[in-house]
Amino acid sequence: MNTIREKIKKNQPLACAFLRMPEPSSAEIMAVNGIDLIVIDWEHYQHNSETMVNIVRAADAYGTACLVRVADVRPAVIGRLMDMGAAGIMLADAQDAQQIKELVDAVKYYPVGHRGVSTDSRAGKYGHLISDSTQYGEIVNQATVIAAIIETKSAVDDLENILSIPELDIVSVGTADLSYALGCPGQSNHPDLLRCKENVYRKILSSGKMALDKSFTEEDLRDRYKAGIRCFYVGSDMSILNKGLWEAVTPLRKIKLM
Repeated sequence: MNTIREKIKKNQPLACAFLRMPEPSSAEIMAVNGIDLIVIDWEHYQHNSETMVNIVRAADAYGTACLVRVADVRPAVIGRLMDMGAAGIMLADAQDAQQIKELVDAVKYYPVGHRGVSTDSRAGKYGHLISDSTQYGEIVNQATVIAAIIETKSAVDDLENILSIPELDIVSVGTADLSYALGCPGQSNHPDLLRCKENVYRKILSSGKMALDKSFTEEDLRDRYKAGIRCFYVGSDMSILNKGLWEAVTPLRKIKLM
């Protein structure tokens, strides 16, 4: 079973990338390049069950964990994602502590939650994870990860209650959506947004939760590490591909070879 939650609990630095294209090879390339945590973006992008399980399988082969980013906490949905072997769930557009508690209930087994039991799923190594089924829930509960993105005003207002949830492991700020929620859409340097983000991250770090933030340059990395950030978003398959192609093609266009 993936040990990503052990690394989180030890506050070890993690490299995180989002996977947006429904392509297992993207996950494999991320994993061989040292990404610790892949977030499969199922909120905005199109992934079917067969593709997602192969993405998780490709990452697992190199010891890289996968979370699935969702905006839906229905137990039937969450249970299927967990049974395919995802290390956990990232809740986008989190509304309040109650919604995150509902997610915990769907992700975790009794006595923490009420996830439906399937010891012979891929997550249970097809029945070979553990011989004593009475301990199955306890072992899985210790390994599964819960993450949330703070990007609504209601979540900001309920932040202290959210951060008091013991099962919540990683917390991030969704800058784009939060800018809309605060009435400054798309203005990433607006004083109200910057002030809110700073306050949210300060509370996350004070709570002992792992904070996830963007880090695209060495300077970003050093600044955020110094501030206490330990989970670093380095980009997505789509953004990295776009950047690489742009940097490759632009010089050619400048010298009129194309």
